[in-house]
This record gives sequence, structure tokens and C-alpha cells, in this order.
Amino acid sequence: MKILDKKQKEKLAKKLLKEGKTTREISQTIHLSFSEIGKISRKLDGETESQGKSTRSRAYLMFSKVNRPYRFQLILT
Repeated sequence: MKILDKKQKEKLAKKLLKEGKTTREISQTIHLSFSEIGKISRKLDGETESQGKSTRSRAYLMFSKVNRPYRFQLILT
């Protein structure tokens, strides 16, 4: 088997994810870590950077971008 570079591995991982392969199967096949496969999977699902983070983390991200505390209550509730 030939050695794949990072972009080739990512492309193959996307293909395998679409075929319904598990993270473990993909990891064993193309030697990617579970976290890398998770990142690729989240990209395919269209998740944004802040999804999956705690409420406090999302609040901090919003405060650092917007700097208007009254907007947090509207967005987080």
C-alpha cells in the first residue's frame, strides 16, 4: 500500500464516512486518530466551531466577539 499524505487521507476518510464505516474501521484502515476522524466527520455534518461546546464556552466566544452581555440571554435561552 502506498503512503498517503494528509489531504489524501482526509479525502479517503470522507469517502469511508459516507459509506457508513465506523471511526474504528477508518482509523485502522488509513491510520488516522479518532480525533482527526471526528473533525472530518463534523465538517461533513456542517457543525460549526461552537457546536458541542459548553454553555460557558459559547458565552465566552460570543462575549469576545460581540462584547454586549444582553445579547447572551437571547441567544443562549
